[in-house]
Amino acid sequence: MFRTSLLGVLATVVALGGASTAGDRECGMGPPCGPMDRAICPVEGININITASTPAVDFVNGQKLYFGSAAAATAYRESPKSFWLAPFDVPLAMPDGARGLPDLRNTTLRCPNSGEAMLISMASVRIQHKHGQNLFFCCYGCIAMAWHDPKAFFA
Repeated sequence: MFRTSLLGVLATVVALGGASTAGDRECGMGPPCGPMDRAICPVEGININITASTPAVDFVNGQKLYFGSAAAATAYRESPKSFWLAPFDVPLAMPDGARGLPDLRNTTLRCPNSGEAMLISMASVRIQHKHGQNLFFCCYGCIAMAWHDPKAFFA
């Protein structure tokens, strides 16, 4: 009886957002692991398969945002706040809206301001962009600095 109940509890925990995996990748809490090689351009709204030749904007300490064209990357560099998720914008449908595209959970990135190493999770501080990409920060102080001068964080 106890064994059957324990298995039922474990199944419920997983169904309600326990640890999830995709292949050998662990994603922790939240929806199942999503793709790390796909994104949607925050400027053009088109699907992107991320490769070495995908247009990108590089940030200090190594993070990147991906774009559908070089012109879209240039538009972002000129006015980054125009492509951040605004108060009345709706995030992507679930589960991508919760995890972001690409899904960077359980990867280590560096804060574009402090350089601090961060293990990305559902709780990580971020600037969400239109169509689901994220730029991660170690704390709200660093994200506040980005709000004041986002171009200062371009590599």
